[in-house]
Amino acid sequence: MPIPTIVFFISLLIFILADYYLYRRFTHYVTSRNWHPLLHKSYFVIGSISIIFLVWVGLERLLLPMLTKPALVMNSFLAIWYVPKLLIVPILLIIDGIQWLVKKWFHSKIDVTPAEIEPQQQEIPARRKFVQNLGWASIGAPFVLVSNGVLRESIDFQTENVTLHLPNLPRQFEGFTIAQISDIHAGSFYNDKPMQEIRRITHSLRPDLIVMTGDFVNFATEEIEKITHELGKFSAPFGVKGSLGNHDHYMNWQNHLLLRKAIRDTGVDLLVNQHRKFSVDGATLQLAGIDNVGFKQNFGNLPVAMDGLSPENPTILLAHDPTFWDKSVVGKAPIDLMLSGHTHGGQVAFHFLGNELSVIRMVYDQWAGLYTKGDQHLYINRGAGTTGPPIRIGVPPEITYITLKKAQKFASKA
Repeated sequence: MPIPTIVFFISLLIFILADYYLYRRFTHYVTSRNWHPLLHKSYFVIGSISIIFLVWVGLERLLLPMLTKPALVMNSFLAIWYVPKLLIVPILLIIDGIQWLVKKWFHSKIDVTPAEIEPQQQEIPARRKFVQNLGWASIGAPFVLVSNGVLRESIDFQTENVTLHLPNLPRQFEGFTIAQISDIHAGSFYNDKPMQEIRRITHSLRPDLIVMTGDFVNFATEEIEKITHELGKFSAPFGVKGSLGNHDHYMNWQNHLLLRKAIRDTGVDLLVNQHRKFSVDGATLQLAGIDNVGFKQNFGNLPVAMDGLSPENPTILLAHDPTFWDKSVVGKAPIDLMLSGHTHGGQVAFHFLGNELSVIRMVYDQWAGLYTKGDQHLYINRGAGTTGPPIRIGVPPEITYITLKKAQKFASKA
């Protein structure tokens, strides 16, 4: 049995068990208070519909090159219905386990008759009722948070302003501006409206150069059709340049070549181990772009991309996966600035005492924003689209606006 099919059935089983467990807990809570049975019956109906949606979306992922619009809507509903349970169910299981251990311990230590226990079981103290009510009310909070992350935050595009000081930047490029877009994942969009908003914001910034650092699609060449009309409208004085990401390779080679052609046909100058030079009054700024390296892919070739470039001129590198920076750039290649994406900033993060807390930090040394080592800089865009659950919490989709400055040997966030 193929691995995707095995993953589908295991995931389906886990979600069904989680739903059944929470349904039993909720039913017990409702009936213990003599509330109307319609409450827990409604949960049963919604849960049953969710399972149907799970099967539908899962089969489309296995059988079709891309999700249909009804499946995308179902996927958003499933994120709202199931993602909060990834937090709720483990907590309830721990509470149940503790209660079971406590009851077992005390029942084995205290010698009482059933007649003495029965009145206590029939009478629930007011304090316990309050705690239970508060607990079930708090369970609603993750659903509200996730609903906001799916329906609003995931398309609430934000501009991140960054100023970078490059020691060898010619005075002719003082104040040169770059708009970076990354991880569009067109297959996750219902239509082209999010791309319209991305273009509107990007053009309002009036950048000198626009760059797109990979993952134009999720898994299929056909997904690019959702955004080609808008991609063709992007423009800047020094052009629109792009590089490829890992998702742009999740297809056979023939379809991958068709994807490259479709991107280039929109006017995006796709750099696949290639470079470009920009000249202003005799001064040169260099831009190189590599195919994806990382995430079990090794399509990029930096020496080929930089062949013919001068180390005397400042060089910007488009490389989708930020792990390439430590592996092949820092102290190894004359790259002044590397622009990446890939991580999405984790898509979910919580801000505490000035720190951005996300599980992505356990996976990547550099996960979002600006990093500097010596005179070399890395900027990781948090992405415009989503992959996996169509959700963002505390990590809004980003359009980066970079301003290059001359001579100073440090980087600062504007």
